[in-house]
Amino acid sequence: MTLQLLFDIRMSLTDKHFLNIWEFREFCETNCFKLDFRSTQHSLASGKKLIKDFDKRLRSAIKEQDYYEHSDPNINIDEKIDELLEWLKKAGERNVPTLTSGAMMIYKIQK
Repeated sequence: MTLQLLFDIRMSLTDKHFLNIWEFREFCETNCFKLDFRSTQHSLASGKKLIKDFDKRLRSAIKEQDYYEHSDPNINIDEKIDELLEWLKKAGERNVPTLTSGAMMIYKIQK
């Protein structure tokens, strides 16, 4: 979402339909539904799978949208991506999984 919001760069077509936990909560509260949820794929949210996935998808998304051509020539985007990936790796080592910290959510909505 960061790339989309800051630079209008989408990681994939699925990013067009991103829904957050607070949107589900608001929907359920408004419609008197009960909400239960669990997140999954914690490694994809802040672990080795995230680093591998971002390494591939960040470079592809930026390349596909010609961001290299529109960026400052004094900035090496590949080096910046490397810096981000290293930071994410260090941050992920300190992450403790919670109910909402996984990359994917499973929702159960009941009347």
